[in-house]
This record gives sequence, structure tokens and C-alpha cells, in this order.
Amino acid sequence: MPSGQAVRLRGDCAVALGIVAVIALIQLPFFRLWPSLTDEGLILQIADDLLHGHHLYRDAVHYAFPGVFYVTAAAFALLGTSVETARLLAVLVFASTCAAAYLIVRWWCSRAAALVVVIVLLCYRVWAYPHWQMLSYSTLSVTLALIATWIAGEALEGPRVWPFVTGGVVAAAALLTKQDLGAMCAAALGISIVVCSPSAPGVRRRRFLAFSLSAALALASAAVAIDHAGITRDLVREAILGPLYAVGHFDHVRRPALWPLLRQDASLRRNIFSYLPPVLYELYWPTLQASAVYQRTGLVDAALKAVYYLPWVAVVAGAAGATIGLRRNRADIGRQREFLVVALGVTFLLSFNLPQDWVHLLVLYPPTILIGAALASHLRRRRAVTAGGGILLVGFGVLSATLAIGLRQLDSAPIHSPRGTLYAQPGQALGLNAALAAVAATPEGTPVLSLPYHPLVNFLAARPGVTRYYLVWPVERNPDRDDEVIRSIEANPSAAIIYCPDQYPSFPRPCSYAPKLFGYLADHYTVERPISGGYNGFTFLLTRRSSPAGHPLVSGPGSGTDGAVARRGFAGETPVAARKAAQAEDVLWPFERVVRMSLTEGAGGKITYQVVATAGQHVAVSYGINPDRQGDVWLPPILFSASLRGLDGQHDLLRARVMPAQVAVWNELAVDLTPWAGQTVDIVLEVAPALGNTFVSDVAGWTPPRIVADPEPAR
Repeated sequence: MPSGQAVRLRGDCAVALGIVAVIALIQLPFFRLWPSLTDEGLILQIADDLLHGHHLYRDAVHYAFPGVFYVTAAAFALLGTSVETARLLAVLVFASTCAAAYLIVRWWCSRAAALVVVIVLLCYRVWAYPHWQMLSYSTLSVTLALIATWIAGEALEGPRVWPFVTGGVVAAAALLTKQDLGAMCAAALGISIVVCSPSAPGVRRRRFLAFSLSAALALASAAVAIDHAGITRDLVREAILGPLYAVGHFDHVRRPALWPLLRQDASLRRNIFSYLPPVLYELYWPTLQASAVYQRTGLVDAALKAVYYLPWVAVVAGAAGATIGLRRNRADIGRQREFLVVALGVTFLLSFNLPQDWVHLLVLYPPTILIGAALASHLRRRRAVTAGGGILLVGFGVLSATLAIGLRQLDSAPIHSPRGTLYAQPGQALGLNAALAAVAATPEGTPVLSLPYHPLVNFLAARPGVTRYYLVWPVERNPDRDDEVIRSIEANPSAAIIYCPDQYPSFPRPCSYAPKLFGYLADHYTVERPISGGYNGFTFLLTRRSSPAGHPLVSGPGSGTDGAVARRGFAGETPVAARKAAQAEDVLWPFERVVRMSLTEGAGGKITYQVVATAGQHVAVSYGINPDRQGDVWLPPILFSASLRGLDGQHDLLRARVMPAQVAVWNELAVDLTPWAGQTVDIVLEVAPALGNTFVSDVAGWTPPRIVADPEPAR
């Protein structure tokens, strides 16, 4: 290595180490904010399982390759099994990303300019919330990919081959953390090494072989270790075939359409929770939603689309610049390195293709920022660019710092657990603390099944899982998944089963995609107690084992919800066709089989059951709100009523007003049949909206009535 390059490299590496230290310190006031119930919770729980002798994929299903699980397990072994250990690891990962970015930008820019890019990345960290907040296999793989890119780019300038060996090993490590990104990164770097090497075939061959063979050797060593652990088939099934199956069998969130560009986009706004930066949603969504900018203009829509399409624009612009530059002078090391970073950007675009929501979009931005720095280095009017960029940077920094402080103030309530302390919004902390207290009240060692995909409860409570499926996901390649989970529950009858209605809005509800499992739960479990953190808090339903008594009634011939209503329209609106006033349908809700009644504008529905009354029996029925919709403050109140029609006329049994915004167990109604013994009577169950022009679907329901024998009096 030339002496000048060696001096520069030593100085830059010293600065990079300082960046790691400073960025880590800056993150410390924020590193325990926000609980990740799903993604991070699963990584932490599986890492803890590994320390207890369990096998990845065989005993705990996950789509990702094993890297992050073993790294986390190693950190737990060294520093203790806690959320603090995991979050410190996340802090180190992001700080290392900033250091790698600094070293890459130094290829084209001064140290001052490279430090500006580090500041941009630090601000980006706030907007990427919560992805860089938590420990994730994606972010670890991103860091390793950047480090591998820097090593390969530095090696292009020197005559030595061993740096390519190091780059190959790091690229293999990225693959072992996230299979698609790591594999594509290794391929992109290999191609770039061939394209960017000097014209001498021998040099290209040696460099490419050093890189590719070292990567292959590292992967082969990992494969031997995996095979020695006996999980090769499990890995192939869960981490290779499983993701491929999911891509073809699930409708992921797509990138918003570019058009209309400057007008409000109804499709984007229907999925605004997926497309809007979570940091803005958490802090300012009510204000933003009510603002004139959002209500009357398409500026928010256009701004979001610009952010979503910028990575593609950057890659295209960077590819054009690098290609033209290399055609003019193939020996230009700066252009060679630009080509390397553009290839990395292509890798990210392909790897993080679906879903295309905000969280996954922001993973594309580290290479996008690097490509932007490379392009900016060629601008001629640097003084004007520096002035304009400085103003933008100050504004971006102030806004990002304001958001970070806002998050710190918002997530102020502690979540105490045997595995350490996190901080969350008061409602989230209230719900999660109560759920952890309920688990702690069970006998020590009681396993926990937190449905449908909330394994952080297991980790924080320090309780093992019931099944290897910590996530009951909407798409599953194994057709026996539900049966397997049921068998695990049967083998652990004392297990604590918890259900959390707080789920991804773009996902279907679990009763629809795991009907066998939730049918079993409806027949053998009931909700014992709900835990609610209120608006924007966490809700948990605690269950107990219970089977319904008696035998069910069958709805009578008059059970249909006949009658039709015309939609109330505004002046000049063409009336639509009449439709049924309500629909009564047998459905599955957690944890009940119910007769759901969907209401249309101002009209209620009813269902009638006929029964021959017998002395010493009663009809048992429950009514309430779909647990998946409880706590929804936007739903109107629902009126439930029940009556009995016999030979002596109609008798009102119930009239109740239920608020969906309140989280509660279902209400029970018992109708003593003894006064009508020998008669055939009708039990009429009705629902109606408490407000006039209301459409309510999949919210209100009754459990199918059951005939239950009264207990004999004690003698």
C-alpha cells in the first residue's frame, strides 16, 4: 500500500472509531424507547432459547438466516440476558453503520464533508424509527454489507490480495444474517471487482478468486456447523423455502403509485399508517390529519411519493455517472468505487422489495445517501452547494432533533420485567406491565403462548414458549401448522394463553387465516380478563380453559334478516339498489364462535331461535363486541336487545348499550325457561346502531344460544 494511502487510511480509521463512540453516546438517552412486540421480541426470545439448548428452526421458526440469533445469544452470554444488552447491541450496529459510511464517503470527499454525511445518517436514524431503534436482522446485515463494500473499495487501490479475502468473509457474514441481501451483496461486489480491476486478466482473476473463495469458505464453514447442529433440513424448510412461499402467497404492501403526483391519492391515504413515517404518526398524526395541508392539498401525498421513489432515482443517476466516468477513464479509482456503491444500491432495491411500507423503505436509504454523496462530489459550484446544503442540513437536523426529543417525552413510562426495563407510551406500558404481572402470577416456569405474534411477552416474562411457532403468521408453508400448535397446547394444558388485538393493519385477522387453531381455542378457552391501556395503548386478553355447557340451539325459520332499505343520498345523488338491512352470519372471533350481525345505515338486524321450553332448563347466550375491534374509538355505540315470544305475548329480556371503545369481556344473559315449560317459544336476538346513519361490519355479535340444565338444588 502506498505510504500516502496508508497514512490517510490510519487517520480515517481513527476518526471512524471516534464516530462509533460518539454516535453510541448520543443514542444512550434513547436506546430503551419503544417495545417491539414482534420482530425484536422474536430475536431476543430465540436467542434465549439457544442458550437453553434449543435448536433454531426446529424448535423456533423464523424466516431469517441464523446470524443475528447467534450474535445476540453471544451478547447475552457475555453481558447477561436483558433488553439492555440487546439494545446496546443495536446501538453498536448503528454506530458501526455510521462509521462505515464515513469511510466510504472519504473516497470522494473531505473529512468535513464525510462528517456531514454522518450527521445526515444520525438524523436519518430518527426518521427510520422504529427500524433502527430495535435489534433487527436487517439492520445488522446492512452494517455488514457496508463494511464489506468499504473493504472491497479500499482494496481496489492497492496491490495486495488479502483485503479481498477479508471482504469476502464479511460479505458471507452479511449473507448469514439476511440471505437475500447478503447473497446479492456478495454477487454485486464480485461483479464490481471484475469490472473495476485493472485490465490485466491475472489481476482480475486473483482478486475475484480471493473474494469469492474466501466467501465460499466462510459459508462452507458455517454450513458444517449448521449440519453438525442437525438443523440443515430445518433451515432449508424455514429460511429458504418458507420465504419463497410467502412471496408468492401473500399480498404485501406495495409502493404507492406515482400518479396522481400532485393531487390527493385515495389509495395512499387508505394505507396511510403503512406509508407515513411512524415518528410523525406517533407524535403528530391527529394534528396532521386535521390540518388544511392534509385536508385540502396533495402536498403530503407528493412528499411521501418523492421519498419512496428517490432511491430508484439515485441508483439510476449514480449508475449513469459511474458508467460514463469509467468509459472515459477506467483507471479512475473514484469512479470504480462509485460503481461499487451503485451496485450496492441495486442490491438493496432488489433485497428489500416487499413489503414496501415506510419501515422497509428506509432500509434503502444508507446506500442512497452514499450515492448522493458521490454525485455531489462532482458538482462544480461547491460554494453555492455548500451554502444551500448547510441551510438544509440545519433545518433537517433541528426537525430531527425535535422529533427525537418528542419521542423521548412520549415514551416516558417504564415497562419493568425480569429481563430489564423498556420505556413506552403510558397506555402501552400500562397494558404490557399488567400482562407481565398476570404471567408472573402463574406458577414459575409456566409456558406462555402470546397470540398471534407477540413473543416479546415471553422474553420479558422470562417464560418459555408453548410451540415452536412464536408467530402465527398470515401465510405459512406448513399445512399442519394449526394442528401442530394445537398438539403443543394439549401437551401444556396449564400454559398461559394471551391474545393481543394490536396487530398489523395491513394483515388479515388470525381467525381468518388460522381457523382451525382459533376454532379449537373457541371451543376450549374463554376470555377471563381483558387488559387495556386505553387509546393508543396495548390491549391483551387473558384466557382460561373452559368449554361451553349444554347444547346449541338452531335458528328458526324466521331467523333471516328480511327487509330492505334504500341508501339515504344527498341531493342530486342517484339512489343505489336496495340491500339487506343486516346480515347474520356464523363466524369465528377470538375466542368465541358467534353470530355476527353487520348493520347498514340506520337499520338493525335480528335472528330468531325456536325452542321447546322445559322446566329446569335455561337458555345461555352472550353478547358483545368483536375482541379484534374493541377499543376502537371511532366505532359508534351498539344496542343489543333480546326478547322471548310465547303464548302469553312478548317479554323483553334485555336492552343494553355497549360501547366498542371500551375493552370488556362479553356480557352473559340467562333466560329461565321454566315459566313457559311445554310451550314452543321464540328467542329473538337483535342489534342496532345507536346512531342513525351508521355502517358497522364485523363488530357486534351473539354467541349461539345454548340449552343448559339448571343445577339441582343441594339436599
